[in-house]
Amino acid sequence: MRHLDKEQCFTESEILRLFNARGKDLGLAYFEVQFNRFRDYCQKQCINRKVRLVDLEMGYHAAVELSHIISVNNRIAHLDLKKNTIGDDGAIALMKSIKRNKSIVHLDLTSNEITYVGGKKLFKYLLANESLISLKLGSVDGVHKNRVGYKGIGTCATLLEYSQFLSYLDLRSNVLCDNGIEVLCGGLSHNRLLTQLNLSNNEITSYGMEKLKDALKSTKIVELDLSFNPLGNAGIEFICSYLQSRDCILFKLNLTECKFQGLGCMNLMIAVKRC
Repeated sequence: MRHLDKEQCFTESEILRLFNARGKDLGLAYFEVQFNRFRDYCQKQCINRKVRLVDLEMGYHAAVELSHIISVNNRIAHLDLKKNTIGDDGAIALMKSIKRNKSIVHLDLTSNEITYVGGKKLFKYLLANESLISLKLGSVDGVHKNRVGYKGIGTCATLLEYSQFLSYLDLRSNVLCDNGIEVLCGGLSHNRLLTQLNLSNNEITSYGMEKLKDALKSTKIVELDLSFNPLGNAGIEFICSYLQSRDCILFKLNLTECKFQGLGCMNLMIAVKRC
């Protein structure tokens, strides 16, 4: 089945299965008009190995059905499910297929109401995966927030220590706090593959920044987002120390709204000129 001469990711029967599972999540009966709209959406948004099922109120049952489809469908490389409601159980069901999948390289589960329960399982399953290079597990726009937090980040640290594939990780707005960052750094310090890391809006202070500064020295990270963390001038000092070290290879750093003032700004400018 093709739409505008582009390769479809799903067959019509797979789209119907997803539609019925989503209806079960929402408590809605089958209506042909709604199915036709859903089918048209899928045929436009799920093409050329990129699946985009965004903000569709897909919950646990849809995640289970998608997991079944993924287990036999090798036409998907990018899977974007942000702003849905699959939750912990849905994430776990989905990951049971993804851990064995060898075609998916990008997974976006941003804003899906995933807590430390689902997060721990997700990271554990990814240890067995041999294709995923990009993972988004953050939160945006204040909807369906993921909250992996300190309790769930330990298995992510293990994943970073042993993964041979992951190069992009987005953990923005996950309430990691300083304790979570300290745990994450345990795995980060052993990682040589990650090149992009987003830790925006995670309540990181100067304490967490000191730990992160030390861990970064042994990584290959070139893009780092620390925006909307209350680093303050003290946290900026640790950033400056890293920027001026011979180990720093950053070429993109986001420090928007990090609550530093005149002295921190001046020191940062000096460090940037010297790095």
